[in-house]
Amino acid sequence: MMGFRGLITARRPARELLEDISRAGRSPLTTGEKGQTKMTQKFPIREIATDRRCQARKEEDPAIVDEYADAYRAKAKFPPIEVFIVDGAPQLVDGWHRLAAMLKAGLTWVTCEVVGTGTIDEAVWRALGANQGHGIRRTNEDKRRAVRLALESPIGNEQSARVLAEHIGVSHELVLKVRGEWEAERRAQLSTPDSCEPAEPVKRIGKDGRARSAPKPRAPKAEVQTPDSCEPEPVAVDYPVEDDVPLPHEPEYDALPNYGENLLKAAEIIKKARLDALSIALPNSYAQDVRSGLKDAESRLRLGVPEVCPKCNGAKCNRCQNRGWCERGQADGMRRTDKVLGR
Repeated sequence: MMGFRGLITARRPARELLEDISRAGRSPLTTGEKGQTKMTQKFPIREIATDRRCQARKEEDPAIVDEYADAYRAKAKFPPIEVFIVDGAPQLVDGWHRLAAMLKAGLTWVTCEVVGTGTIDEAVWRALGANQGHGIRRTNEDKRRAVRLALESPIGNEQSARVLAEHIGVSHELVLKVRGEWEAERRAQLSTPDSCEPAEPVKRIGKDGRARSAPKPRAPKAEVQTPDSCEPEPVAVDYPVEDDVPLPHEPEYDALPNYGENLLKAAEIIKKARLDALSIALPNSYAQDVRSGLKDAESRLRLGVPEVCPKCNGAKCNRCQNRGWCERGQADGMRRTDKVLGR
């Protein structure tokens, strides 16, 4: 039976895609790795954090998103997306096309595999290991982006080229090439010139877990060092005076939006319409759609009511996007996540 791995390797007709996905059912993608236990949990779709550092691809393919959305509307079964709990919020690490398709299909809740808890750097490292043997085939730009994201991550930067290549699923030569370009860009961005004193050797962690000195970068052939002195020529720099230096600014507290009462009024109107519809004789093909549609609209209105963030109690934090408040659906998700994690 075909699993989700290798299911999509290029653009395919929506009908053929839907048939293969339906046959695949639950994927081995959700199986724990090396004894790691994964927990399946449902979250409001608006609560899923989407830090782009956890997206190894350059961008999502709109055509694939459309095909996935059609499949979701047709009740096709996809493997759950993978999330990593960061500061109590679910951060997406695998399933960017699927999440975009669910949003387009109008889904309000999403089933997720919670694959770990930790920092955003650990979530990025987890995400960079995705998309190797399943899903849409990665382009060369996708692979280069994944390597650069790893180099910019504190975890990935200290790994050897072979460890990075194995984790990301690219060639060792590509990692060496991108790392050389990345380090050259970093050196060019430094405002201070190279010192005459030898720099402390950089350490890289190999597959055996041992740290070794990294090879020294080759000096560009075009540069010629003058024998007189390594001191740079003085450069006039226009430093700003003290009054010109911008001071840290703490944004004012964002008051709760005043549309919450209107949302609740609209929800009550829809609830009344839904209850009235129960007494109306409708064909079965229409009755279920009408009742479920009204119930979903009522639920979305109630979940959209703003309230003070339960995480920071109005003091502003990452989970409420530094506003001090969030929608009720997101707040309920925060409380549910904290309860599951025992906080």
